[in-house]
Amino acid sequence: MSPKTVNFKGYFYTLTGLFFMFAPVFVPYDKIYHKAKEAGYQVDSDFGLLERGTFIGPGKIGVKVGPKKDQDTSKLTLIEGDFKVYEHKGSYKKLGDAFKTIMQENPESKTYYSIYKNSPNVVKEEDLLTEIWVGV
Repeated sequence: MSPKTVNFKGYFYTLTGLFFMFAPVFVPYDKIYHKAKEAGYQVDSDFGLLERGTFIGPGKIGVKVGPKKDQDTSKLTLIEGDFKVYEHKGSYKKLGDAFKTIMQENPESKTYYSIYKNSPNVVKEEDLLTEIWVGV
């Protein structure tokens, strides 16, 4: 896996989910887009769905939004910085192995995000695309 490096700055509308060993237990994937739009945000659906799981407990999922100049950003999560971006194609079941390898290659990093670029409701399992963003 060879990463590309990006400098990124974006605002995200987020909801909390429950994770166990980084696996989602109760995560409102089906509600996030609707809730963001309901709150008045324009969702950037081309970006995908952001997830920051935790070993045990609450984590976050989010959608990238384009706040208007006069809109309050205090309720949004700002993500910015330099990231190594790895691409994983295929089943979510194999993401754990990908994360293990990536974490071994980047032991100094404490920031990891999964960006789900498409949906298992729309594409075949072998065509699922996930970007793993590692803070540098």
